[in-house]
Amino acid sequence: MAWQGPGHVIDLGHQLDGDGQPPRVGLQFYYPNGQVMARFGELPDGTGRVGMEICDETGQVKVVAGEIADGQYGLAARNPQTGALVDLAQLAFGMKGDEQSSAIQVVGRSDGNYDYVTDPTYPGPTVSNVLIGPAKRAVVHLSGNIGYWSPGTDSRVGKMSFRVIDETTGQETYPPMDSTALIYDSQGDAGGGTIFQAGTSILVPSGAFPVANRTYTFEARYQVRAFSSGRMYFQNRAMIVQPF
Repeated sequence: MAWQGPGHVIDLGHQLDGDGQPPRVGLQFYYPNGQVMARFGELPDGTGRVGMEICDETGQVKVVAGEIADGQYGLAARNPQTGALVDLAQLAFGMKGDEQSSAIQVVGRSDGNYDYVTDPTYPGPTVSNVLIGPAKRAVVHLSGNIGYWSPGTDSRVGKMSFRVIDETTGQETYPPMDSTALIYDSQGDAGGGTIFQAGTSILVPSGAFPVANRTYTFEARYQVRAFSSGRMYFQNRAMIVQPF
């Protein structure tokens, strides 16, 4: 049964949204101003999701528990800065990482072709099955050693970046680039065996994730610029991805 009209406190029944609307089974509580305080059962977005919503006195949903989206269950809260509901399970369980201790060598090029590449024998690190939620944001942490064994007077530059791949379509949605890379520039150092170790953190923009509530892969990629096809090595390579 249901109580309708100003000042009602509880709606209980199958017609929570009023006559003429699709039936929805659940329970709703109201503030004295008539705005929904909380609802339990089938949620009112027409998707058939079930759970619990807690609202403020304006009726805006602040917390959702239960079915968040597309069959995903958890707890979500509204970000006060962006207004978007954020799945809190991403913060608790969303962090993923991969590490490759093996050293790879990348041949430098001086012909203007500076594509980022990967090693066919020791690829990665690669972090897969990263669920990107409604906020469509992620932080990537990169670390590694970059250097070269053979001495030389030429300037060599080694870079470790990453790309993002949509696991549903297989398309690259965010390419590797200098602005997201660890960079070592030898500046013509003639001494061999130079080692550079560092880490960096990158805030990946929402445009890298065309579709929310979908899984993406993050894959490390490498680039070397050098004269005479000089090689540089990369080892102790690590990547951590934190969606939020």
